[in-house]
Amino acid sequence: MGFFQIKKLVCLPPLLCAALTLSHSLSWAHGAPKEAKEEAPAAAEEPAVKPGYVAAQVAPIPSTKAPQHPLPWSEAKVTDLIKQLDPQSLKKKPKKGAFPFGTVELAIEFKGDTDQLADRSASLLDSLSNALKYSRLLESKYVIEGHTDSRGSTRFSFLLSKQQAEAVRNALIQSGVDANRLRSEGKGFKEPQDERNPLSKTNRRIRVVLVNAN
Repeated sequence: MGFFQIKKLVCLPPLLCAALTLSHSLSWAHGAPKEAKEEAPAAAEEPAVKPGYVAAQVAPIPSTKAPQHPLPWSEAKVTDLIKQLDPQSLKKKPKKGAFPFGTVELAIEFKGDTDQLADRSASLLDSLSNALKYSRLLESKYVIEGHTDSRGSTRFSFLLSKQQAEAVRNALIQSGVDANRLRSEGKGFKEPQDERNPLSKTNRRIRVVLVNAN
């Protein structure tokens, strides 16, 4: 029963009426915050998201970048070829991104998918011939490897690379390099220079490899 209802029934002293009025007001004032406090825990149960929290938990994406190989030389000085193919250079550590010593790859070109050497490769073949006839290299033997892209079948690419390697060997012999020092070999497309793009023309090259260090 409210205070005003009691007042109609009973005549209370003024001080007691004031006290009851204040008590009623305080009980109402304390009731409102109590309801708000009861709702606060429900809102606090939701996890707080800090700026950058989600991004910090994402693992970095592994790099798919393939290792880069040095491009085949389309032209070369005799001195550079000697340095690469000299047995004495094997003791040295190659620079980052360079061919290992004892190996060089050359962009010797042919007329289409044949073993006929293109005229524009004549100067590169001359440089290779002069390097192989250098005094410090005369006792060394080398393998001439042919490499292709993957446009043709496995058999076709292997035969073509073998014929092209043999054509380079014959050209070097005709220029005065001892035939006993050279051996040719076809690799087809199984060892691409550009691993990410087997069809790349950079995969079509001649590799010269030192096979002994006499």
